[in-house]
Amino acid sequence: MAESETSQEATVESNGDSVVSTAHPPESSSVHGETSEENPAAGLKWILSGLAAILLIVVAVQLIRYSPPGTWAKGKQKRQQAQSTLPGAGWSSGTGISLAQQEAYLLRNAETELAGVESCLGENRKNIEDWYRENLAALETWKRKCLRDLAREEQLAWTRYNQNMKNLRSDTSAIADAESHGSQNIMRMPDGSVSTSEHVSTQGTFSSTENTYVVGNPAGQYEWEMRSIQNARNSIQQEFVKLRKKRDRYIAELERDAERRREGIHARKREITESTQIKLQGGPGVVSALSYSENGESIIMFEGRVYREGESIGAFKIRKIHPDKRVEFEKNGAILIQRVE
Repeated sequence: MAESETSQEATVESNGDSVVSTAHPPESSSVHGETSEENPAAGLKWILSGLAAILLIVVAVQLIRYSPPGTWAKGKQKRQQAQSTLPGAGWSSGTGISLAQQEAYLLRNAETELAGVESCLGENRKNIEDWYRENLAALETWKRKCLRDLAREEQLAWTRYNQNMKNLRSDTSAIADAESHGSQNIMRMPDGSVSTSEHVSTQGTFSSTENTYVVGNPAGQYEWEMRSIQNARNSIQQEFVKLRKKRDRYIAELERDAERRREGIHARKREITESTQIKLQGGPGVVSALSYSENGESIIMFEGRVYREGESIGAFKIRKIHPDKRVEFEKNGAILIQRVE
């Protein structure tokens, strides 16, 4: 009876909507002479779930392996920034690390980040140059094809011009100037009949004029077609100018971004050194920014965090934020005033 209950529970679990990670394949040993083949659905579901798990793992590996890199190695920049996160604000006096050691550690990280900026700049410049060469080669191929087509169009325009010059229309006009002279003799015969003889002489000048016209305006049409072909050649050259300008703009953007990063790192290095000096003199460190408000919402920025009046930075309480960019700190009853530049 106990064995049958166990078998029934196993069947219910295998026929559920989900298969837990502790599931095992059906054993081949028999219970009371019966094998696991009596419940083929459980075995089939286990096989399908195993194949699905393998497929998910393969897809995940492929996605990780073939994920496209970020534009201009932005992903690498983010990883470098994440690795250079500085834990200076989290250090306490009980860690056994001196202020000089903290300063040296932070400055080394800043130098590492600065080297990463230069490395990333070089890599991104190379990517842009590779992109430029690839597009330049494609433009050269396109240019050769266009020039062949334009040369053919130029030859066809010349042929059309010559053919149109042969399509003529003629008008002919004639002028005749004539003068006639004549004489007539009439003789009466004895028998009563009449004999008549007549002589007519015509002399004059005849002239004709032929006017020839060309159909349409072949010369004007040919001139227009040649201007169009030359404009097309100029447009081809403009594409190369546009490509060079685009490359120069991308590189200039990279340089500006790298310069901003350099300035930020150098400013942080100066802040690290200044903060160490203030801490050695018994102060909390450098206040990087201050915003004064008359309604009591004045704030300061300290090591990347925002603080208000009445809050504390370690053992230092922010006693007062003044409009002339002075901050009063209080520690153990002593007042320390720091001016924010």
